[in-house]
Amino acid sequence: MTFWLDAPRNLVIYPGQPGVLTQYIPEIKALNGSYFAVPRTIANLQVLRHYQYDVPEVINDQTYDFPIQPGFKPLPHQKVMANFSVLNRRMFNLSDMGTMKTISTLWASDYLMRQHEPGTKRDEQLDHPELAHRAPRDGERAEHVAPRGDQGV
Repeated sequence: MTFWLDAPRNLVIYPGQPGVLTQYIPEIKALNGSYFAVPRTIANLQVLRHYQYDVPEVINDQTYDFPIQPGFKPLPHQKVMANFSVLNRRMFNLSDMGTMKTISTLWASDYLMRQHEPGTKRDEQLDHPELAHRAPRDGERAEHVAPRGDQGV
């Protein structure tokens, strides 16, 4: 699906009607009945991606420094994998061995953690209504995980 990026106002504009998206992104604004605008935030882009909308890349050379060992530079497929990891709440990276999946995943995690000030809430991905009842919060334990002493091994 085609989209337009309004960088000065930090908006992503799509043709058509938002439909069900208004339930998950209350900031959506209708534009003359033929388009709708969505603020460009990670949470909004993740919802759009969940509903199969094309979205602009989140991690690129202008928005992230890609920390890596001196003498190396990030490869294009690593940037794609890191961006995919940020935009898709549930994903599998089934790339072959040796494709540097670990560093791409670490970049995605680092990027998400840098979106919040230290000491503030950093579990933005767990705020989605579909995930809130499944993932334990800080200080909580998942019900399906037994404590080490109760494993009987």
